[in-house]
Amino acid sequence: MPEYGSMFLQRRAFMTLQLQAHKRDPGQSNKKLRKSGLIPCSIYGKNVESASLQISQHILQRCLKEGSRKVNIELDGKSFLASIEEAQREPASSKLLHVSFHAFNKNDEITMQVPLRIEGKAKGVIEGGALHHPIQSLTVHGKACDIPEELVLNVEQLELGSSLHVSDLKINGNIEIKESPEITLVACNFPKLQKIEEEAPETIEVAVDEIDDQESAA
Repeated sequence: MPEYGSMFLQRRAFMTLQLQAHKRDPGQSNKKLRKSGLIPCSIYGKNVESASLQISQHILQRCLKEGSRKVNIELDGKSFLASIEEAQREPASSKLLHVSFHAFNKNDEITMQVPLRIEGKAKGVIEGGALHHPIQSLTVHGKACDIPEELVLNVEQLELGSSLHVSDLKINGNIEIKESPEITLVACNFPKLQKIEEEAPETIEVAVDEIDDQESAA
């Protein structure tokens, strides 16, 4: 079996998205704030005073769309490294309502979700198989400066009928994946067999008179 672990890459380990934030007036209506294109946020952490913030909705949407979980927040001339702890959305419309940030130092040990991105076209897919990718992110523990922004998995060598599990991954020794080693990350499944319709058994129609004649002859 190919060494799939060698295809496991880490990217953007030290790159973080810059978010310009401003302190929010607690008395201001959140509804009016959102109408003006800003999202109410909060930040907390052992090295920062908890505060209510407001950040551009456009920037936050971009951040969440790209799967960024680690960001730099610029506030009052200071920069804080932080992770997105929670993004609240309206259930019906999925509109962004509020975002919570957890601030930390780059050498602090933290645990956070890191997006898993699939790259390349698997050999098995070229042969007609279907790629199954049930896991979208992994829980990673380590120093903040060592945790990557995303994990990229190149599956070009993945063959038909093969799968890749957490235990197959070779990662930076400074970080740890918290999920079970048996969890399947990617599988290249065989194509579904076409269902062959079973032909209905032929029915032989016999006239009632013929049956009566046969019974009389007997």
